[in-house]
Amino acid sequence: MSDESRLTNHRDADLNLPPRPDPETGLPAPPHAAGYHGPEQPTTVLRAKHVVPPSGAGPILVSYRTPRRVGILHFVATFGMCTALFALFSLTWGAGLSWLTYWPITGIILGASYLASPPLAYIIITAGADWVAWTMNNRWWTPWTPRPHFIKVYELTTIVSFSPKWSGVYLRLRDADGRELRQSLKTLQGDRRAWDLLANGVLHSVAHGATINHDAVNVFWLASHPATRGANII
Repeated sequence: MSDESRLTNHRDADLNLPPRPDPETGLPAPPHAAGYHGPEQPTTVLRAKHVVPPSGAGPILVSYRTPRRVGILHFVATFGMCTALFALFSLTWGAGLSWLTYWPITGIILGASYLASPPLAYIIITAGADWVAWTMNNRWWTPWTPRPHFIKVYELTTIVSFSPKWSGVYLRLRDADGRELRQSLKTLQGDRRAWDLLANGVLHSVAHGATINHDAVNVFWLASHPATRGANII
């Protein structure tokens, strides 16, 4: 072991950091992370053709997808917003709401809603010992073996939590190579094992200089953790 590795391990111990799991075996598994509000039972692994690790990454340890009902609810919400927007324009121009009886207009709204929020779409989340990946599947009937977008969770440089209006809590994570994850907290908490792997990487990244905002500190319950002493909190 090099002097640099010994120094890093000593510093990690001083900051009470759990060990990093082996990239190939995932052992030792990280401890349960605080701030988790998802299901406690492990999610069923997807079929092999639906999940592949990123190029050069270790094996997949966890994989799950968002429920189909989420895509349907997003589609219904988008259809309602589009209808309200059309109604507002129509009333503004004094045309009333009679246009709603014309099927071409309804078809346009349905088409726009479908393109913006496909009702059968779902997100696949996969995680390895030191990475998390995500892929959107828009067409359930298409033979499909995606190469997902991914980030290295122990090489994060930016960790931000934000809350768009009416959209819940989101996380934006960027790693040292400029790759970025932007997903809702609910999506990232679909399986406790994946959340534990992600949270352990966040903890190590913060301890080694990553920038994190106050909202993200609260999401990961890091306010009282030794790793945040002297951390780059914005």
